[in-house]
Amino acid sequence: MNYKSKKTKFIGEIQDFVKILSCNKGNRKRRFQPALKKVPASPVRMRLIDSEKHKLCYGMTVSQETFIFLNSMLIRYLIGYSYGHSMRTKFMLKLLVDEMLKRKLYPEVISTKNNKMISNTALLHDFGKLYISSSILAKPGKLTPEEYEIIKTHTTIGRDVIMSCENIFGRNDKQLRFILEVVYSHHERWDGSGYPQGLKGEEIPVSARLMAVVDAYDAITSKRIYKEAYSHEKAIEIISKGSGTYFSPQAVELFMTLKDAFSDIVLYYGDK
Repeated sequence: MNYKSKKTKFIGEIQDFVKILSCNKGNRKRRFQPALKKVPASPVRMRLIDSEKHKLCYGMTVSQETFIFLNSMLIRYLIGYSYGHSMRTKFMLKLLVDEMLKRKLYPEVISTKNNKMISNTALLHDFGKLYISSSILAKPGKLTPEEYEIIKTHTTIGRDVIMSCENIFGRNDKQLRFILEVVYSHHERWDGSGYPQGLKGEEIPVSARLMAVVDAYDAITSKRIYKEAYSHEKAIEIISKGSGTYFSPQAVELFMTLKDAFSDIVLYYGDK
């Protein structure tokens, strides 16, 4: 099976899963089994059935199940072109969040209870790319302006798909809130030149400000089909220059404090 047909099959699986999550919106107490009957047999369906069967044994909440399923699907897809990106960014984001917690910054957002939830959002930050053509994602040359506009839609697509899971997470669930912030706003820039909303400065959610630095560092130091990996030193230079324009000055300062730990994560979870 070639890459394109694998992707088509996988997209079908994830769309089936989203149908399950989206059905009967507003009735959060409804269990998976009635919805499963509406979905054709597939690996996704079997994983959901197994999860339903063993839920009491593992004591998992529906929110945790949903997060794990979405995460596993994302990683499975991303292995095709940037293995390790999700895991590296998760641990990098946790470094920044833990440092903010240590310094007691933004206590209304950063807390012992929230730090794990925020770092987990990195696993889903590029979720919307599931719906972007592989011919664009894997293009070896420079993107055309039209292709770049399509790439930019991964933020809004990701937000919309995650929001379709609202009946599972619940409107006030903090994990959902942080996921939406990071998925939707991690490409906003401190000077207001980012996308999709053109948020500026403090308008950008704290979690997304941190994710912007993390995502940039990993992108710079990773090999992609259209570029070679740059050095740790080059990444430091680029991110430092972007302070106050691309990135929150505070997020860059935190990064500079932890830059050696970022390098260690790249070495440990580097693409094979």
